[in-house]
Amino acid sequence: MRIKVELHQAVWNCLQDRLTPAERESFSARLEDVRRAPIRNSEASHDPRRGPYMLRFFRFGAAERWIAIIEYDIARARIKVLECRLLRPRRPGPGSSGHDGGT
Repeated sequence: MRIKVELHQAVWNCLQDRLTPAERESFSARLEDVRRAPIRNSEASHDPRRGPYMLRFFRFGAAERWIAIIEYDIARARIKVLECRLLRPRRPGPGSSGHDGGT
């Protein structure tokens, strides 16, 4: 059975206004991968702002700088893309000097 995909209006806006053509192409390709095998091609996530339920996300774009947060409803064979957002750059952890220790 083919999984239906829905995009939230904010996702449509992001696709049109914020993403480059290459990023849109990457989004579409990764979404198709997720559509074929949702669990295998996405990662689990929990965002208390969005409610008590487990969500999933997939990475896309150059250097996988973007993520798309999805709600996967197995019973309805539906994926709803709720949000696309840029990942924040990682900061060095506590005790890290911020460099690789080389000379």
